Amino acid sequence: MVREERYIVFKISDVVRCLSDDDKQRLADIRQKLCEYRQANGKPEQHCVVAESDWPEYEPIWQAIADRVAAEQAAQAD
Repeated sequence: MVREERYIVFKISDVVRCLSDDDKQRLADIRQKLCEYRQANGKPEQHCVVAESDWPEYEPIWQAIADRVAAEQAAQAD
């Protein structure tokens, strides 16, 4: 399994501290547009779990994903 970047995540406290009001509004508009796109295409609202790389859960989560992918690939090969 190759780790790949599939999501863009913004930490809310960083957004609050770093972005201007205009930036926050543009970000909110983009979020709304993406939500509308997903809804229009029959996709559910996204809910994700994020683990930062300095958390002790980070590597075990990656390992759990790798294990699941390997099991799925093995099942498909049968």
